[in-house]
Amino acid sequence: MKRAVLAMVVALALPGAALAQSLADSPHDFRTGGNNPSDPGTGIYKFSPTLCAACHAPHNPSDAGNGAPLWNHAVTSATYTVYSSGSLDATPEGTASNMNPQSRLCLSCHDGTVNIDAFGGAAGANAIDTDGDLTTDLSNDHPVALDYTTAGSGLQASPTLPLTGGTDVDCATCHNVHDWTGGDATNKRFLRMTAASICQDCHDK
Repeated sequence: MKRAVLAMVVALALPGAALAQSLADSPHDFRTGGNNPSDPGTGIYKFSPTLCAACHAPHNPSDAGNGAPLWNHAVTSATYTVYSSGSLDATPEGTASNMNPQSRLCLSCHDGTVNIDAFGGAAGANAIDTDGDLTTDLSNDHPVALDYTTAGSGLQASPTLPLTGGTDVDCATCHNVHDWTGGDATNKRFLRMTAASICQDCHDK
């Protein structure tokens, strides 16, 4: 019985350990003692007591309707200028004022309207730097909050990149927030696969 319990504990611990290993010393490592390569030396990216606390709290009962487990960071309420094009034929699942919850979590740091250290109920004092700030004007960025299944020709029938709910393109379709180098150790940027192949996973060009 003790062996069975121990095996279960180890099995449950391994995914978390793997996440910690790939997240540690990445630009999303906000630990006070962490080695964040984006930290400019002022310490604005080193504010969290643990590796996970900037985004997650183990006893937080609310996910704020965003689908993220035990969310701990302030969520943006910004309105966006979204991508628009005459050639875009996919159905938007999000709008300027109602961005998909999953992409809104990423934008809660990357739109520059919420401080990166606004977690655990604190307002924080440090905004993201200009290199990581997409701003609220997303008109020149790859569109998010789109229903992939409604798009016309020119797309792969079955992309391997994950679609939110099996249908939607969101930030997490191309990026794995927990793994800086997993998909592309050269270009990094939390990509799920190499920069040379990631476009062709969806686009048939």
